[in-house]
Amino acid sequence: MARRPGADLRDEWRTGIRLMHAHIGRVFEYHEDAVRPFYSRQFIDGPDISALAAAPLDHVLPPLALIADALRYAHARNVVHRDVKA
Repeated sequence: MARRPGADLRDEWRTGIRLMHAHIGRVFEYHEDAVRPFYSRQFIDGPDISALAAAPLDHVLPPLALIADALRYAHARNVVHRDVKA
């Protein structure tokens, strides 16, 4: 049986709203309108991890530790990431 349109997105949203961690962007409302389903996420401004590409190791490790802690938290809740955004 085929899944209805938006079912995967709704599942992703349900997973996201369960995650409450300082280093995981918050997930908010889920909507279905006439065009397509969508959900809203927390806006996080600033550079991405590529800003650390040429940085010394002592500047790179602290942000990577925060990402690792967020992944540890998600994995402990049986959430396997597919797309890590730093």
